[in-house]
Amino acid sequence: MSDYYGRLANCALRGIEFTTLKKPKGELWKVRNLVRLKAGGFEIELHQNPNLPTSLASLRGEQVITTDLFVRAVVKDEVSKVRETIDRVCELLSFATESRVLPYYFEYPAGSGTAEARAMIGTVQMWRPPFTEAEPVKHLIDTCFQTYVDLRDRRKLNVAIEYIYNSVKEGLPSEIHIALACVAFENLRYNWALDSGYPHIDGFFREKGATAGKPGHPVALRRHLEEMFAEVGLISDVQRIVAIRNEVLHTGLYGDIRNYETYEFLETTLREYFLRLVGYHGPFLPYCGGSPAAITI
Repeated sequence: MSDYYGRLANCALRGIEFTTLKKPKGELWKVRNLVRLKAGGFEIELHQNPNLPTSLASLRGEQVITTDLFVRAVVKDEVSKVRETIDRVCELLSFATESRVLPYYFEYPAGSGTAEARAMIGTVQMWRPPFTEAEPVKHLIDTCFQTYVDLRDRRKLNVAIEYIYNSVKEGLPSEIHIALACVAFENLRYNWALDSGYPHIDGFFREKGATAGKPGHPVALRRHLEEMFAEVGLISDVQRIVAIRNEVLHTGLYGDIRNYETYEFLETTLREYFLRLVGYHGPFLPYCGGSPAAITI
């Protein structure tokens, strides 16, 4: 058995536990930079770069090497499973940090020089993340990883995370932010409906049991969103989501001068739906400016 070593980019988190490091001149330095995660039957150590800036949001728009990763005492036959687990963990970290967390380097055994590197495309986008401390991020992964994996391919949750990531990118017009958030809802609805047994016939979802020969009437987006939200116990203004979606996707514009309120509503609802879907229980922050009160689910 040997240790597995990797590196992550754009994982904008502080540590939870302290470790002792050496400064260039040999002095010992105690720093809070370690996060331990449990996922897929493995314990994953994230050793965060102690030189990250005080304000992690200042990294927004940058690609930053943030993390040394270790999985201890891995047998050779488990290496592919470890790597897949890390990929899935990074998807959840991407959601949790509003960034594209990239596992770009792997070495097994650690220190052997037998390594693989990947090209990276993605940046830190942290601005109004669902979590500002590492403890709830750890809780999300420790308690929700398996549910996420079970639903990931069926519901294309990794794709939804990508849409959410792109919908919060800085520098985009507000209509694009709103449109991408609406596409994220469409993605979640489409894959939920297929997974729930609604057939997609001639470009529309139909009632369960419909066939190409007897398709019946289409099932509207509003009804599906209501059912999706009810399944996870989320209360939200479904008609408002549908109205926003119809206007921005049909016209390319959204006429309300308070676009930021619309955007905050959509992003907060996406955030809460995702967390409820994967079974998260605890506090998270809505997508709002200032110092918003946490929502607990």
